[in-house]
Amino acid sequence: MRLPRETQAYVPRLLALSAIIAKPDAFGIELPVIRNNRPLRTLTLASVYDVAIVAESLGTTGADIYRFNPGLKRSQ
Repeated sequence: MRLPRETQAYVPRLLALSAIIAKPDAFGIELPVIRNNRPLRTLTLASVYDVAIVAESLGTTGADIYRFNPGLKRSQ
């Protein structure tokens, strides 16, 4: 494969990782079981809301609300 120099460093590693994940037994590796869950959910709010109240209701922080919703503008 002809690859740019910066790509040559990580593409082979990604291909090797892909092979290991596809057939871990062939490499003597046991991978942990990862539950398939959705840590994030979409909420549709009917009107303007206070981020602090939403964060408190969800048991998280306002910083997390902004981190997971980059389209929101911070009120400062």
